[in-house]
Amino acid sequence: MTEKHYRIAVIPGDGIGKEVVPEGIRVLEAAGRMHGISFKWDEYPWSCEYRTKHGRMMPPDALQTIRHHDAIFFGACGSVTDGSMDYALADQRKKFRIGSENPRKTPVIHRLLERHRGSRVLVIGQYLDQLRKVGKELRAPLITGKTPNRDRQELYGLFKEGEIDLLLVSKVGNFAVDLPEANVLIQISGTFGSRQEEAQRLGRILRPNLNGAMSHFYSLVTRDTRDQEFAEKRQRFLTEQGYAYEIIDEGALG
Repeated sequence: MTEKHYRIAVIPGDGIGKEVVPEGIRVLEAAGRMHGISFKWDEYPWSCEYRTKHGRMMPPDALQTIRHHDAIFFGACGSVTDGSMDYALADQRKKFRIGSENPRKTPVIHRLLERHRGSRVLVIGQYLDQLRKVGKELRAPLITGKTPNRDRQELYGLFKEGEIDLLLVSKVGNFAVDLPEANVLIQISGTFGSRQEEAQRLGRILRPNLNGAMSHFYSLVTRDTRDQEFAEKRQRFLTEQGYAYEIIDEGALG
């Protein structure tokens, strides 16, 4: 009888996983000897402990590393609340959304607002749930496609007059916003690699200000995710159009 051979990626993880996985391997080895099956075990230290040391549950190329294994033997995972485990297990489209809606973007928004205190700021995004949460956190009004035109025009008027200096807008801001008073735009999520959308947001919203002040456009991106991959495509297009941009890590904002 020809022996079958399998290559297994072993991720003990946290807690009891480190105890259970070695015992499981012994059981599988014994069963394999009875049925003509052999295994090659490649162990990886990805866990909450790994995250504490490196800032992520696993390295950026983790899935690429184990993609050719026949199976994954996963032990247990500790409490993870930052979405990194959900991201690792999600399909490609869901990965983009998880990266885009990263809750760690909210503290960065606070830092940018502090940096541009006294400016008129627009926060724009793709996902309504994300915008509602951010709006509640910032105590700022939100305009979406469902906002009645009367309410929308009232908020635009208050913004233009300086009565409010922070306004959140959904994708409606790509086409329906004419606010030359705005001099800071913070994009918290975009539409995949849509170069047209990026150009619209720059051209329609961050046009030359009435007072001649310099405009600032920030795109908040989650590192090592699909969010970053698509952001890089949009950035390349803007570079080709003559725009300059700088990549800043959240830690450098102070």
